Amino acid sequence: MVFIMLMVGCGEEDTVDTGNAKSQTWEWPDSAEPEEDTQELCEIEILEVMPSDGEQEVFFQSVVEVVLKGLDETASIEVLGPDGSLDGTLEVLAPWTPPEDWSGEEGDLTLVRFTPQALVASSEHSLLVSYCDDREGQTTMFTTSDWGAPVTTSVIGNTYSMTLKDGNWVLPAGAGPLVGTLFQNHLLLSIHEQEASTLNIDLGISIDDEYTQDFCFPTINALPNVDFSNPAFLIPQSDLQMIISGYSVSVYEMQITGVFREDGQSYGHGVLEGRFDARDIALTVVPDEDQLCETVSILGTPCEPCADGEEYCFPVRVEGLSGGVTEDQLECVASASCHPECLASSCSVPELGLCEF
Repeated sequence: MVFIMLMVGCGEEDTVDTGNAKSQTWEWPDSAEPEEDTQELCEIEILEVMPSDGEQEVFFQSVVEVVLKGLDETASIEVLGPDGSLDGTLEVLAPWTPPEDWSGEEGDLTLVRFTPQALVASSEHSLLVSYCDDREGQTTMFTTSDWGAPVTTSVIGNTYSMTLKDGNWVLPAGAGPLVGTLFQNHLLLSIHEQEASTLNIDLGISIDDEYTQDFCFPTINALPNVDFSNPAFLIPQSDLQMIISGYSVSVYEMQITGVFREDGQSYGHGVLEGRFDARDIALTVVPDEDQLCETVSILGTPCEPCADGEEYCFPVRVEGLSGGVTEDQLECVASASCHPECLASSCSVPELGLCEF
């Protein structure tokens, strides 16, 4: 009896161990099945970051740019200052065509550009660039210069000098330095009103190589819509008469920008843009205006139509302008060659040239 029970038990055990039951394919439960990895490998690389990591003395109006190897419209930039993320405008160019002087890699490139409203003066900033749908990124650091600190005093009554011959003549390309040496006089910028976001600026001309006002040329009074984003200023386009080697020259569509120092006693990083008429200055450099236009065209800046339709005007751009407060304030001059202080006054009543700002 005992023997039979052992045989039955062994039979049942043999059935389990020999696997006589039908085999089944095992599957993940719906709640536990792993997701398939569909993310593509990120092949984007950072080629250049501007400002560079650890760079010092960065100007507060600098644009932040990153060049990527490969095309990525998802790339982004964030800049953090002492008080957190800075506002600005983001632009992604994919593909990006580099300038002729580009010395980096060729092929498919992406340029990510962030234009901040303003970096914070004398401060450390973090530059965060992300790409491949935010799956990859890099953080670098840079520090700004002391340019950009708000003006803490009134600039009303100050007259600032602007010396064009000392600037960096970017346009006309190649011929800029030659044209620049012809300017021996200074622009005089006088501040008569100062509001939170606007300035009232009058313009005048100095005597050659001096900071004394030339009373033989009329001042441009109360330039409209002068923007003041403390400490930066922008004088919108206007026309101005200047003196080159004794000749009166018109500067058309002239625009001036610059940045005041914190104490208001000087400015820097100035830029002047506008257009010259070759017919005004030809005799100071070449025999005639056609030859002047031919010269600047060969150097890369062809003449353009002037207001009268004749193609004798060429663009000018002068960078790196700076100046301080002059000893004398600018005075209003109503007419050319007609003022009591004009030594070459030709009008019958010089007092007619007197006026007030």
